[in-house]
Order: sequence, then structure tokens, then C-alpha cells
Amino acid sequence: MRERFLVGLLIGCIAGALCAPLFAQQNQSTGWNRLFVQRKAVALSGVTIARVAQVATATYTAHGLVTGDRVTIAAADQTEYNGTFTITRTGADTFTYTVTGSPATPATGTITANFTGGTPVPWAADSSGNAIIVF
Repeated sequence: MRERFLVGLLIGCIAGALCAPLFAQQNQSTGWNRLFVQRKAVALSGVTIARVAQVATATYTAHGLVTGDRVTIAAADQTEYNGTFTITRTGADTFTYTVTGSPATPATGTITANFTGGTPVPWAADSSGNAIIVF
């Protein structure tokens, strides 16, 4: 059976604080619904990076990134840390990505991390109707 989807664009505010374009999707076969919040760009300066094996862990307080974001790391003195990477969120203040080679650790320089926005984040509501961003 071929599934059919309806997709729409709404502008909404979640819990009165986060106002952003919301993308609605409904599977007409199953009645399943979900909404996506369109996220804004993030520019971080003063990121710290440490490495174990091929995994670089970047730290920045309340970075706001989620797993799957494509983030551009720049200005590390060790060039192996620089580039555009798909990251894994490991905490509110940390994310990881894979590096090649064996650059010195911790990384030095005035390191930046930039996400240009655009990755929709699914959200749902709890039993009280409060919006929950699903990471």
C-alpha cells in the first residue's frame, strides 16, 4: 500500500517562547501526525575541542545543536579539526564528530562552530499539552 502524506507550513509559538515556522505532516493511511520546528542558524565562538582516537568532542555552553546537524568548524590551529561535519549531540554543552589523523589535543586557536539552520526538529506534546522538542 502506498502511503500518502499531507505537508503544510504553519507559523506557531511553542509554550509561548519558541516562535518559528512549523512544518506539519500527516500520513493519510495511518492518521499519524507530526510537526517539525524550523531551527535558526547558530554561530559559536570560543569552542574548545579535545580528541580521543578519531572522536573530537567540542564544548560550548548551551550550544543548541542536535544530532545530525551539519556544523562547520573553523580556526583550529590543527587543520584536521576544521571542516564541515555531521555532529552527534552528547549533551547540552557538548557534541562530537569524527576527525582524520592524530591532531594534537586539545585543539588550539579561537575555534568557531557554525550551523546555518534548516534542520527540522520533530516535537511532540506531553499528556498535559506541553510542547517537547525531541532530540
